[in-house]
Amino acid sequence: MTTAPPRTTPLPTAPDGGWKAFRRLLGFWRPFKRQVITSFALAYVMVALGLLGPFLMGRAIDDIKDRNWDDISTDALLLVGAALAVAIISASRRVVSGLISLGIEQHLRDKLFVHLSGLGFRFFATQQTGQLLSRVTSDVTQVRFFLGYGLTYFFQHSAKIVAIPIVLWFVEPRLAVIVYVMMPLIVVLSVRFSRRSHPILKEAQQKLALVTAHGEETIVGARVVRAFGQEDREIERFRLLTQDVVQQERRAMIVRARYQPLYDLIPQLTVLVIVYVAARSVNSGSMTFGSFVAFYGYVFMLTSPLRIIGGLLNRAQRATASGQRLWDLLDADDRIPAAEHPTAVPHDPETGSGLRFEGVSFGYRAGRRVLDDVTLEIQPGETIALLGPTGCGKTTLASMVPRFYDPEVGRVLLGGVDLRELDLHELRRSIGLVDQEPFLFSASIRDNLRYGNPGATDDDVWRAIDAAQARGFVERLPEGVDTVVGERGLTLSGGQRQRLAIARALVVDPQVLILDDATASVDSEVEARISDALGSASRKRTTIIIAHRPSTIALADRIVVMREGRIEDVGTHDELIARNQTYQLVFEQKAARREFLLDQAHEPSRPEGEPV
Repeated sequence: MTTAPPRTTPLPTAPDGGWKAFRRLLGFWRPFKRQVITSFALAYVMVALGLLGPFLMGRAIDDIKDRNWDDISTDALLLVGAALAVAIISASRRVVSGLISLGIEQHLRDKLFVHLSGLGFRFFATQQTGQLLSRVTSDVTQVRFFLGYGLTYFFQHSAKIVAIPIVLWFVEPRLAVIVYVMMPLIVVLSVRFSRRSHPILKEAQQKLALVTAHGEETIVGARVVRAFGQEDREIERFRLLTQDVVQQERRAMIVRARYQPLYDLIPQLTVLVIVYVAARSVNSGSMTFGSFVAFYGYVFMLTSPLRIIGGLLNRAQRATASGQRLWDLLDADDRIPAAEHPTAVPHDPETGSGLRFEGVSFGYRAGRRVLDDVTLEIQPGETIALLGPTGCGKTTLASMVPRFYDPEVGRVLLGGVDLRELDLHELRRSIGLVDQEPFLFSASIRDNLRYGNPGATDDDVWRAIDAAQARGFVERLPEGVDTVVGERGLTLSGGQRQRLAIARALVVDPQVLILDDATASVDSEVEARISDALGSASRKRTTIIIAHRPSTIALADRIVVMREGRIEDVGTHDELIARNQTYQLVFEQKAARREFLLDQAHEPSRPEGEPV
């Protein structure tokens, strides 16, 4: 079986930080334009109503001083009305923001899942599962909270930062100048903080993804970890990875700790200067006490957004870093291209369709071909066995048929039609595949067997079970075909999973049947029964068998000997055993192994149907 390339290929990189990345992050808002506009409108109305508060309070104080009792009652009613309106609008805006946040989360996860489902196997062969899961979970959460809540707050407070200085100028121009001097300092501070924190936070997200990836691999590979007694080693690796995350978050915390006090200090110093100057103005009579209260109220309103702008920028940087990681994933383009005007898959219910490989070459990495100029014709209804040393390209060649990979050079034809001209989904539905390491979903046996053909009847399911020699152990299970097999089918033995995978392929009633060492995990007695069943099942369909056992090779009409990505010889067993040294060597090794397995078959074994 061909070994996949190591997982070292990086994802394409989105724009690195700055306004480009931020503007692209806003693209996630596109499906929710109406809700976003509503949220912003409510936020700006809140700002406008909030600006009435200090003005009314200052006027009320001057009215009290002048004993204008009628005006005082009006001011009080207006203050209460403005406060109630702000409370109602605030609650409404929070609901709208929450709906936006949840909508973005669902939209992003659906979009990512659809995108991942369409990517080719070359992509998944070079990526860690945990890294992908981290992007679909934690990165999506960062983005949805910021776009749903954080960015609305950001623009709401930005509106205050713009509007309040204008109002201050009309209240008291001399004091407004003091505020105008302070504001550029905040802007410079924000730009420097953004530039320092963004790369640190992006790296923190990457390190967190490594923790997720390691945890996922260790859990999935728990049997291997414990079999080799490597628990302490994996625990130590996990500890070091989490330590890296903590150190990166500590760097981010230190940067924030350096800048956040300045966000607090500058507004406070500004307030002190304003109070001093205003007190002198009130004392001299150039400013009323009510105007001072109004001015101070506006300055107090201004200090709040100025103080929290650092926290909002920190959230923006985290969301932008997560957004970049999501775009890296969404920009990955390793899809198997679909035909613009697909042709129907050729179908012959009596013999299946013939296959032809014409000058096929392919490599997982540049400069290293796994298949090199392979030409082979398989007649309709013919059974071909692929045999050769490990890594010679057998599995890769078979993977060209369902278009898990496309040839870099040459083409593959089904029924005389280039596979790239066929409807991709229809093509794959016409192929039955049994992998060397079968995968079963955490569902009932019935649902697993009907996975490729949801409309299959119970009779179809049981016929496939009988053909795969699986009835014996299925009937002994507690719930029969309704027994839930657990994640990856690990509640069953390897041989039981293998037979169910064969049955699942037969339920589809495929035109082409691909068996990748499908009897590798069964004992000799069951192997013989499966071989008989597969012999009859393959008569009406074109079959490719990746063979390692003599009994499986015997099912083939012809045997293809492969070596170093090329076809070395093609013929029957008698022809090849007489003339081909590679075939002689491989066959003799497998025959010797079979004799050993036959000896083992006489020893007591676990009864069929008994859980592992």
